[in-house]
Amino acid sequence: MSTNITPRTGGRLRNEEARQSVLEATAALLLENGYGALTIEGVAKRANVAKSTVYRWWKGKPELVMDASVHTPEADTESGPEPDTGTLAGDLTAFLADLYATAGDPVRARALTGLAAEAQLDPGSAAPFRAWARTRRDLVRALFARAVAREEIDAATDPDRAADLVLGPFWYRLLVEGAAPDPADAGTHVASVLQRRVVSPE
Repeated sequence: MSTNITPRTGGRLRNEEARQSVLEATAALLLENGYGALTIEGVAKRANVAKSTVYRWWKGKPELVMDASVHTPEADTESGPEPDTGTLAGDLTAFLADLYATAGDPVRARALTGLAAEAQLDPGSAAPFRAWARTRRDLVRALFARAVAREEIDAATDPDRAADLVLGPFWYRLLVEGAAPDPADAGTHVASVLQRRVVSPE
């Protein structure tokens, strides 16, 4: 936008400022008290907005928490396009290193662990968490499919089983031990998976 244009100072700007305040308040409360203690009422009070203002943009707590974990500066480390290093090992290593680093952010870690727990207790609130998890799984499946297409691995490779083996250590460490794996370990994890020669059963 040209600097010669006078910025708008009406309701739209105020709305954006309020929305950002809500996201920042959500991230702060996640760090201070965890997912379970976070409430829409508490977020609204922290952000100095009406509760109806929060519900204007987010259906409920899961959607708000996921959005806050993605868009706050502290947690905004997730890469965009899928990696394309020329080899499956390189692609998977780049993907996992990024995933581990992203989930290593305390805001994102608290969001994911809290959303995962709530998804088991209340399936109706699971959509935001499962949608994010599905994007990670679909990306891994795409990396294996590309490796099959360039004849780097056996055409009988089962992409679903492969995705389970790639992502399994991440979810175990995050949800059971409470911390994402170290990004420096991504290459070792990939080597372990590829040594298993993941193919479909005979």
